[in-house]
Amino acid sequence: MPNAAVVKFEDGDRALVIGVGRSGMATAAVLRDRGLAVTAYDDKPSEQLDKQRADLAKLRIGLVGEDGLAAAIQDASIAIVSPGVPPNNPAVLAVQRAGVPARDIGRVLSLQHDALVTRLIDFSLSRHGPAPVAWAWLDLGSAARREFTLSSDQDNALAYAEPGPGSESEIDDYFARLGREVNEGLARCGFGVDDNGVLAGNRLWRMSKAQWLRTFDECLRAPDESRLIRASVAFDFRRQAAFVKFVGAHAEYDRVDALTVSQF
Repeated sequence: MPNAAVVKFEDGDRALVIGVGRSGMATAAVLRDRGLAVTAYDDKPSEQLDKQRADLAKLRIGLVGEDGLAAAIQDASIAIVSPGVPPNNPAVLAVQRAGVPARDIGRVLSLQHDALVTRLIDFSLSRHGPAPVAWAWLDLGSAARREFTLSSDQDNALAYAEPGPGSESEIDDYFARLGREVNEGLARCGFGVDDNGVLAGNRLWRMSKAQWLRTFDECLRAPDESRLIRASVAFDFRRQAAFVKFVGAHAEYDRVDALTVSQF
């Protein structure tokens, strides 16, 4: 879904971020940077949150505990539940009782996920140097549709430009490491790995642009059960970070070839 709608906010939106672990802190910072008034909540003892409180204060974000939760919920127009916060957390239950729509509770989870992916990619590039060829990170499934829930896991893939002769293994090793580091980082932040291995760190979901197009062709022209499952996942995508003109070719392939293959 290359044209999935971007998460938008209304003037005057006020956000409540529930949970200030890694992903919660990143989300609070992104929302503040977008101009929202942000309050954060965590149920840990106050003395265990000194660092988070100080870091949030630099961004003019207040951190409240149980005593300030009711007022924060009353004041918020959007509630964002950090990955790893269980659905039976008192703050989540309080938000639900307050009548905040599930759509508003969950719609910023996708923004949270996107911010984490971008930051984790930055970390990997800073550790290992720039990518040797152009490439693209692709979100799949609920991440592509921006339909995250508290139980969503990660589904992603990676495409890169065609390596030069003799460099195929070296190029793929670089992107295998990048994919693995982003997948592991997302898991540490509460976005679990897909049970079926739909991950950029998995060779089946990381390949060159030419290999991807051959895969799409096989899925459409010889659509056995395995290939149809693969197609249903791979064709539901959104570009998260892109440094190769892969998405346009993918979308054009979808529009033209799917119409010309009678089995599809």
